[in-house]
Amino acid sequence: MQHKEGKRITKINARRFRICIEWRLNKSDRNHLNHTRLKGSNPEGVRQESPGRKPWARGTHGPKPCKGGAACFAPTGLIVIRSPSPRACALGSPARPFQGLIPMPHLSAVRICIFVFSLFALTASAGRAQGLDELVQEFLQRNPSVLAARHAVDSKRALIASARTLPDPTVSFETMGKLIPPVLMSGDPSSARVLSLTQEIPFPGKLNLQGQMASAEADAAMWSYEEVRRETVAELKMAYYDLFLAQKLTDVVQKSKSLLEQFVEISQAQYKVGKGAQQDVLKAQVEVSRLLDRLAVLERDKETAQARINTLLYRPSDTPIGNLPEIPKPQLSYTLDQLYQKAAANNPQVQMNRKEIDRSELGVALAKKSFYPDFEVGFSYFNRREMPQMYSLMFSAKVPLYFWRKQRPELESATADLLGQRRQYESTLSTLYFRLKDPYLHITTDENLLKLYGEAIVPQATLALDSSISSYRVGTVDFLSLLSNQQTVLEYEMKYYEVFADYCKALASLESLIGEKLTP
Repeated sequence: MQHKEGKRITKINARRFRICIEWRLNKSDRNHLNHTRLKGSNPEGVRQESPGRKPWARGTHGPKPCKGGAACFAPTGLIVIRSPSPRACALGSPARPFQGLIPMPHLSAVRICIFVFSLFALTASAGRAQGLDELVQEFLQRNPSVLAARHAVDSKRALIASARTLPDPTVSFETMGKLIPPVLMSGDPSSARVLSLTQEIPFPGKLNLQGQMASAEADAAMWSYEEVRRETVAELKMAYYDLFLAQKLTDVVQKSKSLLEQFVEISQAQYKVGKGAQQDVLKAQVEVSRLLDRLAVLERDKETAQARINTLLYRPSDTPIGNLPEIPKPQLSYTLDQLYQKAAANNPQVQMNRKEIDRSELGVALAKKSFYPDFEVGFSYFNRREMPQMYSLMFSAKVPLYFWRKQRPELESATADLLGQRRQYESTLSTLYFRLKDPYLHITTDENLLKLYGEAIVPQATLALDSSISSYRVGTVDFLSLLSNQQTVLEYEMKYYEVFADYCKALASLESLIGEKLTP
């Protein structure tokens, strides 16, 4: 923060914002600003008025911003904030530069400090790493696929009431008499104005079956939404673990690169005093270059995983995510049989097939009801000229006379659909066991490997490397042995995190099948 007492100009350079605050200046102040500007002492980023220029009023177009997007000259009693980068202005939303005028009629220094600290807190949150649970909550609120599936459920549920409702009644008006003009004929008992109301009534039980079918379709749509939600959440978690893996591998390679750079220095020192060979120096430099190649590939993997996460969250693909927090190792406490029982009860595909079977069974029952007639009732009012009014009641029934060409094929179609849904349900159950066993085998194998790497291989390889470094300094170990031990540590540290990411991905896959949270 920079503050000039005589001119009451405060310039604040934040990480991503540049703010210029201009207090109420009198004419002499403005002239002094112009004088200092001509002498080259104008603060960077502050644009001054020319002599005699009136301060621009609120609601009018002010001076153009400085290069880089910073606010240049604010009107009297206002703060202008402009961001030089659209990415700095939006977190998790389509990027739009923020430009605002904040009234500052009587600000004290304390208020300015509060404002500045709030601004720094806002900019610091731009690079804040979000936890997995926070990303999942944002995902459920923003992902278009999840929202579309949710609206599909609402659409199906809205049709339940209409399926149980009677058909719309029919209202008709008829006049019998002269055509032009349309008047009744005097003394003719058949001349009248007729107002009729008719209502179709399906055979008892049909409306109830239609409502139950609509309800079953809504339930199937709800499980379809649950399937989309679980699968896309699992996809988000896998992208999250890919990003976590890329960041961890980058840290491991960076640490190994720093160690190899020390090897270069040690080998150069040994070579200068005649205790080492030049090929040791060259070999160490080659290994450093190979690690640079790995870092470039890992940087690409990080960008890909980050873009995938941002795409699933429906925000700009280059939105920064930051370094992810540490992930504690989760534990799976279920056996394969227990997982199968939970999946049979909670798997969306299984439940959706069951609801489709219910709908098909109701469809067969409704097709059988179509062999029975539907009814229609009506009421008519006759307005006759110079004669008593008349009323009529009507009752009719639709006879399914051509049932062998209409109702019977409909019943056969409904029965075939029911049989197909039952076979589909059996197929889902038969493949469910394999879909559970594959990630379960990954989990059990990865758990053993994590224990082996974390408790045996990596600690032992690290001790061997430390010992070889000390021995190389005194000349009892050759450089190739030193490099071999370093490469062993690097390889198994990277394998540890690769197996850990695969372990978490397998748990995320199981989550989508059984409907219970297994990952941290």
